[in-house]
Amino acid sequence: RRRHLKLLRYVALFIAPVLILVFAFQDISVPHVMDGNQLLAAQQILPGGAKAILTLDNGETVYLDENADGRQLQLAGKQIQIDSTTLNYSAADGQVVLSALAYNKVEVPRGGEYTLVLNDGTKVHLNSMSSLRFPLAFEAGKREVELAGEAYFEVARNHEKPFMVKSPAMDVRV
Repeated sequence: RRRHLKLLRYVALFIAPVLILVFAFQDISVPHVMDGNQLLAAQQILPGGAKAILTLDNGETVYLDENADGRQLQLAGKQIQIDSTTLNYSAADGQVVLSALAYNKVEVPRGGEYTLVLNDGTKVHLNSMSSLRFPLAFEAGKREVELAGEAYFEVARNHEKPFMVKSPAMDVRV
């Protein structure tokens, strides 16, 4: 009788982990059925693309995507060059003369990214779910933009005009 109990103890120690592994692998390998006959399928995740929404100072919105390739905007007497991946404010010749400071805003939706070249030549790479508010032309003595989200800046060098990035959490001066 003692021999049987000792043998049953070893068998139980061996069988319990084996049964747990069998049930765990069976749960993984069997597709889950929903509503009787409908299988759950994995959703396809597409890569991010160059897409953004430009909101002009007057409230007009321009969608920046593949359809906007080669398009030009006329803002305050200045041509703004748009292609599928970049919005270029520095491409036009001459200075922009504004009676009041006008601000534009670029918003990048989920799954998007976009590059923007500001009036002074600064390049801004905006990440998904980010927005940047910036003036058409910078004021004398300072360059300030407002950022919400993530961006990488390649700031154009100008010792007389410091570049300032304002965000909800902090202000960064270059």
